[in-house]
Amino acid sequence: MSTYRIRCVNSRDDLRSCFAAIGGAFSPPIPPDDWRLDRLLEHFEDSRPLMVVAERDGEIVGGALGLVTDDRFGVNILGFDDSVRGIGLGRRVMQTVEVQAMARGARELGLGSVREARGFYESIGYAGKRTYKHKALPLPGRVRDLRVAKLQAALGDLDEGQLVEADAETGDVPALW
Repeated sequence: MSTYRIRCVNSRDDLRSCFAAIGGAFSPPIPPDDWRLDRLLEHFEDSRPLMVVAERDGEIVGGALGLVTDDRFGVNILGFDDSVRGIGLGRRVMQTVEVQAMARGARELGLGSVREARGFYESIGYAGKRTYKHKALPLPGRVRDLRVAKLQAALGDLDEGQLVEADAETGDVPALW
């Protein structure tokens, strides 16, 4: 049985390390000095709550690095090590990013997609043509506020990190919803 720690990126140096780890999951790997890192660093203060990584035994095994620009919310890069693909960890991290985005007023979350990942994004509610995918989030209001408050309470303090146990029999990570 595996335990994962899901947390927000803590600093600009941590962002560089997380970007390198996530970029390493791509084929070919995304170089650590890629232009996407510059954009994330430029918008770090506003975007940090949407920068969520997963660790196993203190090592980053994947994550989603979100970006907030001009009231637009998106995921700049998402990737996971082969050893954790297909167990629900990507879904759990994306749900965490969505909760963080809703708490900041987002109505939609967008992202770019490589062909191999399109099925994953569609399975968690993203739609769109070709490489751009987006997901409409619940509209602001009392019902959404209550849902977000409940989900944030379930997530706990993401600066410290949330420990998530994989199912002992299947090895799957439980979804938030």
